[in-house]
Amino acid sequence: MAVPKRGTPKTLFTSRIFEIKEVPITFSNGATLDAQYLDRYDGVMAVPIDPDGNVVFVNEYAPATDRYELGLPKGKLEADVNPREHVQIELQEEINYKAGKLNLLAELVVSPGYSTRTNYIYLARDLQVSNVQGDESEPLEIVLHPFDDFEHLIKMGRLREARMISALYLARKFMQDEQA
Repeated sequence: MAVPKRGTPKTLFTSRIFEIKEVPITFSNGATLDAQYLDRYDGVMAVPIDPDGNVVFVNEYAPATDRYELGLPKGKLEADVNPREHVQIELQEEINYKAGKLNLLAELVVSPGYSTRTNYIYLARDLQVSNVQGDESEPLEIVLHPFDDFEHLIKMGRLREARMISALYLARKFMQDEQA
């Protein structure tokens, strides 16, 4: 299949966290489309596992859902910043640990039809106490839960974010492959 021809994107709207852009696209059959998409910053996320086999979650207020959501340490990746280095900063800011062992699990695209955002997902182990002042609006509640039982949290409706759930399954598969 021939790759469609893209024109020059133009910015329709800019906010603090994203831009809405529109780009003209011409397909090989001559059809055209003015496609709109969110141009967003990339992000990092870690699955931190403590020496006792617990996932270290954070309970954080999510404005879009207007509730506290159980999640994994994550953050916005600034331009020209190495994802591996930045995930260490997020771990220290949000859960007061850095990882002695860090494995890249995947580079996920959340919604390729309408968003440019890539998420770098890491498994963080050999956690060492370390703290960096974060930018959170309120102190984050740390919640430990056995990694082997994270599916229970999904069934109970406590874990709802698709990217985080994917990260947990990727971490489990990675650790199973290590032991094989």
